[in-house]
Amino acid sequence: MVNRVQPRESTEAGGGFGVWWLCPPWAGLIGKTCRWAVRVSNRVFNYSSMEGIAMIREISEQDACDMAELIRQLSPSTVSVTEIMVDTIRAKILAIAELNHMKVFGYEQDGRIVGSCTLGRVEGLSKECRPFAVIENVVVLDLIRSKGIGKQLVCHAIAQAEKWDCYKVILETGTEDEWKLRFYEKCGLTRGGKTAFMKRF
Repeated sequence: MVNRVQPRESTEAGGGFGVWWLCPPWAGLIGKTCRWAVRVSNRVFNYSSMEGIAMIREISEQDACDMAELIRQLSPSTVSVTEIMVDTIRAKILAIAELNHMKVFGYEQDGRIVGSCTLGRVEGLSKECRPFAVIENVVVLDLIRSKGIGKQLVCHAIAQAEKWDCYKVILETGTEDEWKLRFYEKCGLTRGGKTAFMKRF
């Protein structure tokens, strides 16, 4: 949850930004001050605090090493990040950048990607031929979890799906931990709507 104060327009960041003064709930507990600026294109969220600068943006090939570490956390069997792994991820990032139906968002803090999620758009013929979206691979570095970063990423992806005129967003999780399920509900998602089936290859 983010507490919003009166929004105001500002050009201090350039490019016709609309700036809102925001403060995540954990900030007041540890004496942080913070500011978010939302770019008109909705592609970047800028955040500044006493600790440094952070933003949500689409990842680039320069983020391959950081993304490799995040992906490693998603795969417990992966012991360490290798050069081959980084090169493979870098090539995939470049390929995804050429697609107009998929985005990988990263939460950058002090020049490093510390959280990420992937959003894909699927075209369809139902619901007046509107698409739907799928959110996958929501992950935050384990040392800085429980600070609202994951929620900001998921909400950012949901906002992009709405911008795409999707009629729904799907997010699947294999966890049965109640606190994790409540986390997604706090992002505006509901559970129990349908039964999911899966086949892995």
